[in-house]
Amino acid sequence: MDILFENFKELTNSPKNAEQLKKLVLQLAVQGKLTAKWRQENPDVEPAKVLLERIQAEKEQMIKQGKIKRAKPLPGISEEEKPFDLPEGWEWCRLTDIAEIIMGQSPPSESYNEIKEGLPFYQGKKEFGKMYLEGVSIWCSNPKVISEINDILISVRAPVGDVNIAKEPVSIGRGLSIIRLIDKELLFYIFYFLDHFKKIWITKGSFFDSINKNNVLSVVIPIPPPPEQQAITKKTTRLMSLCDELEKKAEEREALHEKVMQAVVKQFTADNTTTPLCKFLYS
Repeated sequence: MDILFENFKELTNSPKNAEQLKKLVLQLAVQGKLTAKWRQENPDVEPAKVLLERIQAEKEQMIKQGKIKRAKPLPGISEEEKPFDLPEGWEWCRLTDIAEIIMGQSPPSESYNEIKEGLPFYQGKKEFGKMYLEGVSIWCSNPKVISEINDILISVRAPVGDVNIAKEPVSIGRGLSIIRLIDKELLFYIFYFLDHFKKIWITKGSFFDSINKNNVLSVVIPIPPPPEQQAITKKTTRLMSLCDELEKKAEEREALHEKVMQAVVKQFTADNTTTPLCKFLYS
């Protein structure tokens, strides 16, 4: 692990390497490997089991109050569904244990508009940003399904699995599903986990297909204790930001390299040219 971070900048010498390193950071994060030292320094934190019990109690209360509907029971988590051993204090759960899942619906076509009447409308991942929804071009005056602030939105039609966070109420169509967490303190950890998990959808052959509500409800998630979630989120955010910065620099280097190569070709194919190559480098 120390070798990885010592050579972090060297590992991102191309945009492709930076993208692969982001995937590695997410994998290490959800396996608890970014916070191994943190656990040694904080051995007495409340285990995730207690958090899940609190969430279950709150969920039952919300069902009784009619705020959410009870989801169809799912089978227990099998050993085959656990891809790695958990650190001490962590627990496995399904997404249905910690969230309500709401599938998008298409509003009436006549309610679509470009004059900002109603709510911003999102049909798929086209306007996803790195973490939050970005520019919108269509609004909906008669939304069927409304996402709330800090809902996670997941793309359920090809390409599936991409996630973003809503920073305002928005209308969503059939290409998206809402993941509404019972405990919003889980938001950024679950976002990073699902960002990592999208490669599982692809591996399972769902890249050219779609995923349904049961697929989303069934996702198996490793849950750390709350303080460790915060430590993971903080470290992951910092590393992802560094990856973005280094990726940008790598793209600039590639662009400069392309410019130099074009200059070389031009220099040696032009007739009767005597322009020094260095002039192209600094033009």
